[in-house]
Amino acid sequence: NAQAGMAGAPGSYLEGRLAFVKAELAIEQAQEADWQAFATAVRDQAQPMFHGMYGMQNATADGTGFPARIDARIKALDERLSGLKAVRSAAVGLYDHLNQAQKHMADTRLPMSLCM
Repeated sequence: NAQAGMAGAPGSYLEGRLAFVKAELAIEQAQEADWQAFATAVRDQAQPMFHGMYGMQNATADGTGFPARIDARIKALDERLSGLKAVRSAAVGLYDHLNQAQKHMADTRLPMSLCM
């Protein structure tokens, strides 16, 4: 997707951030399936977030009335909440399989921006 690769677009550096977090957590082979589920959830929530912001910008740019702009915002927030719930579910699955050192690393250094 050309838009997702644009500088400054949400998700444009997502793969690099995921690789960094995976390395920081020192994901082991036995944890790979849980890591992949988490990474997939993060990737999946990034697309609706971008499209939601794009839709809100379009609603403003095309002269849509105020109530329609509120509706666009509500739709974007609903999609965002669904995405965050999916990320949380996958994160819990991964976290449950981390060792204590990895949990400490996740608790202290895992960027929330990865999930935003």
